[in-house]
Amino acid sequence: MARITIFLLLACAFGYSICSESTSAASEKLEPSKEHKDNKDVDVADRRNVYSSDIPGVPQRPQLMKNVLPVECHVCSDCPNVNEETPLKLCPYSSDPRKRGKCVTYAEKYKHMQRTWYIRGCASERGSCDDIRRSHENFGETVSLLSCVECEGDKCNRNGASTLADYTIAFITLIVTPFISKATLS
Repeated sequence: MARITIFLLLACAFGYSICSESTSAASEKLEPSKEHKDNKDVDVADRRNVYSSDIPGVPQRPQLMKNVLPVECHVCSDCPNVNEETPLKLCPYSSDPRKRGKCVTYAEKYKHMQRTWYIRGCASERGSCDDIRRSHENFGETVSLLSCVECEGDKCNRNGASTLADYTIAFITLIVTPFISKATLS
């Protein structure tokens, strides 16, 4: 029993590490290496990557939109929970990379009202969490921002866990931990 428990723990930890590495690797910017800059015989494809990347002091070249897939987000006002009837919207393309392909969910509370308003939508229309925070600073005496969450991907602004890492943590917490405690106590 102890061997099975250890195996399950290691498998879950390995799966979680793979999930977290894949999401962090996708969000990092690509920068050319130093040997890439020094090499004079770089082929044309590599040269395009070097010149189109974000290099300090080098102006950005116009690029074709690569792998631009439309993102669908839940869009509603005053909806604390998402269900089957919550409307979906295909988000428009944004030239701002901070808003591209992202959904946003934020909660705000007006001073004269007792309840909290939950607002969901596309980051390309509503703005990123930084934009929303800045706009709420101007109206601090009227409305306060309670929370703001950005997520990336299709229909990601729903209620519960939306990634494999969230499901892995839930699996470890709800299933693996009781088995470990039972094996330890018996």
